[in-house]
Amino acid sequence: LNEAEISVLSKGLNFSVAQKSVKALDFVTGIESAVSQLPEEQGDRFRCEASLLLRKIPPTKPNLTIEEKKARSVLGKDDTVKILPADKGNATVVLDSVAYKEKIAETLNTGKYTVLNKDPTDSFERKVANTLRKHKEFFSDKFRSKLTPHHSKIPHMYGLPKIHKPTIPLRPIISSRDSPCRELSKVLLDILTPLVGKTDSFIKNSRDFVEKSKSLKLTETDKLVSFDVESLFTNVPVPETLGIIKSRLKEDQTLKDRTKLPVPVIMELLELCTQCNYFELEGKIYRQDEGMAMGSPLSPIFANIFMEEFERKALASAQFKPKIWWRYVDDTFVIFSHGDIELNNFLNHINSISPSIRLTMEVEVQNKLPFLDVCVLRDRDVLKTTVFRKITHTGKYLNYQSNHQKSVKEGVAYSLFDRAKSLCSDKDGLKEEFKKIESDLRSNGYPQLVINKCKRTRRIIPESEKQNCDKFAFMSIPYVPGLSEKIRRVGRKYNIRTAFKTHNTLRQSLVKTKPKNGTQDSKNCVYSIKCSCNRE
Repeated sequence: LNEAEISVLSKGLNFSVAQKSVKALDFVTGIESAVSQLPEEQGDRFRCEASLLLRKIPPTKPNLTIEEKKARSVLGKDDTVKILPADKGNATVVLDSVAYKEKIAETLNTGKYTVLNKDPTDSFERKVANTLRKHKEFFSDKFRSKLTPHHSKIPHMYGLPKIHKPTIPLRPIISSRDSPCRELSKVLLDILTPLVGKTDSFIKNSRDFVEKSKSLKLTETDKLVSFDVESLFTNVPVPETLGIIKSRLKEDQTLKDRTKLPVPVIMELLELCTQCNYFELEGKIYRQDEGMAMGSPLSPIFANIFMEEFERKALASAQFKPKIWWRYVDDTFVIFSHGDIELNNFLNHINSISPSIRLTMEVEVQNKLPFLDVCVLRDRDVLKTTVFRKITHTGKYLNYQSNHQKSVKEGVAYSLFDRAKSLCSDKDGLKEEFKKIESDLRSNGYPQLVINKCKRTRRIIPESEKQNCDKFAFMSIPYVPGLSEKIRRVGRKYNIRTAFKTHNTLRQSLVKTKPKNGTQDSKNCVYSIKCSCNRE
C-alpha cells in the first residue's frame, strides 16, 4: 500500500466521502414518504416548501485530497486484496484475496456445512406463505402480507478477521437481509425477548455489571475468573433450545398480552425459521447443519435461552459452587473461593454439561481481570473498575472530517466520556481514561473545543425527541451540509421527524462481501426497462 492508500484506509470504513454534487431526486423519495403520512393539505404545503429549497443545492466541500480520491478508486478496483472491518476493535484489515478464500474454506471444512444442489429460496418462500395462510385467523391481512416474502434474496456468507487471535481466523457471518424468513424472525424475536433476563446471573451490559460489582466484598480465598463460550451461536443445540422455548412459553402468563399466537403455532414458525439456514458463497449454496447462524435475528435470543438452562444445570450439579456467577451472553464473570484444584474441576464439570458447548477460562493476573469492556481490579476486599481495551484496539472512531452531521460526531465523543463516567469507579481511573479519550479524539481530527464541551456535560436529549413517536411523521434524507438542516427545520413545522442518511462511505466502495447479483435481482427499487425502440 502506498501513502495515499494508507491515508484513506486510516480514516475508517464509516468515513463518508463528500460528493461533488447531489441530485434533488435523492431527496424526493424521503420527502414524498413524509408527505404520504400527512393530511393532504399539510403534505402539499410541505412538498412546496421543500421543493423550493431543492432548487439550489449547495456544493459540498471535498474531504479527500486528489491523491486520496485516486487511491480510493484504485483500492475499490483491486481484486487481489480483500478490505474488511475487523471482528472487534474498529480496525480496517487488508487481506490477500487468496488468503481470505483459504480462511473461508477452513470454516466450511469443519463438518458443519453441506453443499446443496438447488437454491431453496423459492421453496422457503412457499413454506412461509403457506404456513401464514394456514394460520391466517391470527393475523390481519395487512400484517400477513408484510410477513409473506416476495422476491427474496439468498443469504450470503462472509468472514470478519479475528485480529485478536494468533492465526487471524474469520468469524463467519450470514447476511440474511431480504431472505425468506427475515421479517418473520423479527416478529418471533419480539415474542421471545421477555423470556430472558429474569435469572440472578443475568447481566444487561457493562454498566449493569459495574453497578452490581460495587456491593461485593472479597475474602482472601476469592479468585476472579471469567469463562468464555467458544463460538456459542454456531454451537447452540437447536432442537434442545426449541424444547426449552416451548416449556417457557407454556409457563409464560404474559404471552397473551403480546401476541394472539398460541404456543403450537409459535413453535411451528420458529422451526421453519431455524430450517432457513442456508447461504451462498462463491456461487455455491450451503446449508449450516448445526447451531444458529451469526447474523440471524433469532441467534442471540436462542443463545441466551439455552445458556440460562445450561448454567442452571451446571450450577445445580456442581460440588463446589462459585460465590458469584454473572453472565452476558457467552461471557461469564465468576468469583470462586475453593482453590485452584477445585476451580479446574469446576471447569471440567461445566464442560461436561453439553457436548456442543466448550468454555475456556481466564483467571486474574496481578489482581486484574478483563470482563466485557471493563477492567476489574481487586483492591483489598473491594473491586474497582475502569475501561478495558484489547491490545488490538486502534483508537479509531468516526473521523471528524467525515461527511456526517455535527451531532453524530459529537455523539461519538459524548458516548466515550459517558462510558468512562459509568465504568470508572474512582477519580484517578477516570482521569487516566479521559486522557486516553482526548488523545484518541484528537488523532481522529476532533477540535479541542468539541472535546472539552463533550467532556464537561452529558448529552441532553431534547424533550421533543422523547415524545410519543405516534404523533410524528418520519423522513429519511441524504445529508448535505446546510441543505439537510434547512429541510429538517421545515419538516418540524409539520411534526416530521428527520433522519439523515450517510451515503458514499468507504465501506460501501471498498468492502466487497456481497455476491455480484444482476440488477434484475434487486429489490425495493424502481426498474428501468428498455423498449425495442431503444427508449426506456
